[in-house]
Amino acid sequence: MIPEGMPEKIRHSLLKPEIIVPSAVYLAGNESDGVTGQRIVAPEWNKQFGQGY
Repeated sequence: MIPEGMPEKIRHSLLKPEIIVPSAVYLAGNESDGVTGQRIVAPEWNKQFGQGY
């Protein structure tokens, strides 16, 4: 959720849900069991796995 009063300039810089959701679903699911100590960058992850934008 985006807090009320957040400047429009910042709102436009946030990643859209269609970019975040695929990697978030992966991390919440069983497929990510054992995944630890890694940085997952949603746009890069989506390109690697063909999901998102």
